[in-house]
Amino acid sequence: MKNEKVLVNPVTLSITRIPTCPLELENHGVSMLGFGYDNLGDDYKIGYLPCNYKANVSKRGCTETFMGVYSVKLGAWKTVKCPPYRYSSFSHGAFVNGAIHWLAAKSMVGKLGNWCVSALNLACEAFFEIPIPIPSCKEEHLQIVCLGGCLCVFNLLADGRTDIWIMEKYVVAGNWIKSYHVYSKDFLIPLCFIGHEEVVAIDNERMLIVLNLRDQTSRDVLVDVPERFHCGCAFLESLVEPSFGGV
Repeated sequence: MKNEKVLVNPVTLSITRIPTCPLELENHGVSMLGFGYDNLGDDYKIGYLPCNYKANVSKRGCTETFMGVYSVKLGAWKTVKCPPYRYSSFSHGAFVNGAIHWLAAKSMVGKLGNWCVSALNLACEAFFEIPIPIPSCKEEHLQIVCLGGCLCVFNLLADGRTDIWIMEKYVVAGNWIKSYHVYSKDFLIPLCFIGHEEVVAIDNERMLIVLNLRDQTSRDVLVDVPERFHCGCAFLESLVEPSFGGV
């Protein structure tokens, strides 16, 4: 089914279908998604931001001002007002410290403002903003991810170097440290750390690789899945089933 959304437990392989969001776009759209856990309400939630490209044909990002928030416990959607930023279509939401984070830029008359992080607190379902250390970069050169439980920004530079900025102590004002850099001709989609020196990532060829941050080497990863990946994510094993509100 077109635009169907499901929750999957990769350990138990249980799948539960999610009802259509009231903000769903049938055509000319793409969705920005995020998933996380509301510790205060003991509830898993999904953030869904529909982007209408027909109305913004010359723009890459999303300028919608409302987001759908789905409660797994209640089995229902609600609409939450979000800042009127242009959200990047290059990164899905990164869940850290009870909030889902997206790259966003303030839309200004005739031009695009600097990039920042627009974050949704899942407990109170309200947005807040976090500055990033390289706000004037091009959208296609930025990725926001969660690595090792920390919020991270990957910044691809013109010389082929990718700087990795890590927020080691989570604060709203931003506490970024440029911890690593890697040299790669590819724009990387980082997935997770292996120890303190290696990062698992997807390269431009949609292949899974491991980058060694210390000696600047890389190696391919052989896994029993399709050879190429369109996207990927890391997860923690759990036996919790993706069920809805008593269903």
